[in-house]
Formats: sequence, structure tokens, C-alpha cells
Amino acid sequence: MNNIAIIGEFDPNFAPHIFTNQAIEHSSKFLAIDINYEWVYTINYQLSVINTSS
Repeated sequence: MNNIAIIGEFDPNFAPHIFTNQAIEHSSKFLAIDINYEWVYTINYQLSVINTSS
């Protein structure tokens, strides 16, 4: 399984975000590999970095 974290505030009404998801899913099928992706909100990423660097 290949994992991708997309750092940003996902908005289902913002076409580029939908296209990003579709591109990952298309690539997964085309390459015949499993890809798991998750949108990680910026504040969660910042808190994670703070917690791991302390």
C-alpha cells in the first residue's frame, strides 16, 4: 500500500480538490497499485510537527 498525505483544507466544492482526488484514483488504477490518500488539515499537520519536534 502506498500512502499519500495531502496537506490542505479539503473543500468538496473546489474543483481542483476533486480533480486531485480523481487524478490519484486514476493513477492508482492505471498503474495497478494500491494508493491510500488522505487530506490532512493544515492545523493538524502543524500540531503534529510541534508534537514531534518537542
